[in-house]
Amino acid sequence: MSVILNAPAVSRFTGPACPDRHLKATQLMGADVSNIEDVQSEAGEILVDCIVSLMKKLEISNGLVPSVLPKQTLQNLYKVHFHKTGSLNFLPALQTRKI
Repeated sequence: MSVILNAPAVSRFTGPACPDRHLKATQLMGADVSNIEDVQSEAGEILVDCIVSLMKKLEISNGLVPSVLPKQTLQNLYKVHFHKTGSLNFLPALQTRKI
């Protein structure tokens, strides 16, 4: 469940870094990618649309809050773990979003 909940945000964030892979994933999900004008900027969003469509068909909730964790718990987890840099070292860009 953690993978599918994070997949839209991850695809949106990494789309410009490797648009060809995102388009390939989109094709494997059955979408038509022949009419894309700007591959660099659109590849991530097109994949996100496919993932969200699949989530809706499977009735998977949109995020952790509706599924299992109250907002205060998520905020506490964020405060405790955001400063840890282990996996952040592999990101194509630093994440600075605040909850």
